[in-house]
Amino acid sequence: MSKLSGVFESFLDLDKIPVTDIVRWLKSIKDTNAIENAIANRIIYPQTIPVTKIDLEIDFAILKELLLRNPAIFYDSKNNRIVISEQYEQIFNPLSRLVTLICDVINLPAQVVNIYAARGNRLLGSVIAPKISGNFSEVLIELNNYSKILEVGKTYLLPIKEKQISVCLNKQLTLNLVGGDIGVIIKL
Repeated sequence: MSKLSGVFESFLDLDKIPVTDIVRWLKSIKDTNAIENAIANRIIYPQTIPVTKIDLEIDFAILKELLLRNPAIFYDSKNNRIVISEQYEQIFNPLSRLVTLICDVINLPAQVVNIYAARGNRLLGSVIAPKISGNFSEVLIELNNYSKILEVGKTYLLPIKEKQISVCLNKQLTLNLVGGDIGVIIKL
């Protein structure tokens, strides 16, 4: 008989993560017993696909904690890119939320990192994590014909899909990057 597999199956230490570490990623769910039960279910039934919004929120929280502990789940440091496998792309929808989550959790060493879907090696977009000198609470960002003031300490998804994008931050730092199916993620 064949065995069903799932995204959580490859995380052998999932049972060793304290429930409080998962709870910190959840805004609306604080019942540690329910979360502990959800983690146990993911260990026993890793192929389970979240059905309710609460199930999905818990799965996203588990994924955030796993990603914090092991960025190589998505980040290919050798090629300086983020790669999302088909399995994650199918379960964690919408894809834009998954990509934003990844960029929010991972401490990216480079200022510009491209994001790809493993299926078809499709370019999803770029993430910029600029190293801004000075003490700013806001940053003026200009992308081609788009400009906006963004708050430092947050991650933003801008649905700019153009292939060539010039980004200017506070009229000082200029970066060139590419858009894609999702757009540009800015991590300030």
